[in-house]
Amino acid sequence: MQSSHAAAWFNVQNGNTGDAQFYFYSNAKNDTKALLGSSFDDSKYIYLVYVDAAGTTGAGAAGLTAMPENDLKGLTSQMTEPIPRWVGGAGHELGHAFGLPHPTNENPQALMWTGYTIYPSCILQDNDKAILNASKFFY
Repeated sequence: MQSSHAAAWFNVQNGNTGDAQFYFYSNAKNDTKALLGSSFDDSKYIYLVYVDAAGTTGAGAAGLTAMPENDLKGLTSQMTEPIPRWVGGAGHELGHAFGLPHPTNENPQALMWTGYTIYPSCILQDNDKAILNASKFFY
């Protein structure tokens, strides 16, 4: 899919409220919904969207993960961190799209904390596994 919006549009308020660092996510979600129209259905699908536009951070929430250009650059060896870190980052944000929270124990090995930076050596904690096992997307 290709957006009709210029890259800078993704970081502008565009009617969003709250923390400006998440304008990118909200705009990516709204654009994805517009591009897919009636085909957008986060009750049946979990979406992972990479947007070739600057964003302060990737983000994931119920049904959709949106990742900015730095993540695309990371996956293509254009960043200083190794590629697995960027795969781990996508996994972390997808975890949020599947309903996983940040852990209260702040375990540095946990994918849903900072473990994404050491992917594939990170872990899913028992709470993460329980949530995923209860999800209709996993069986």
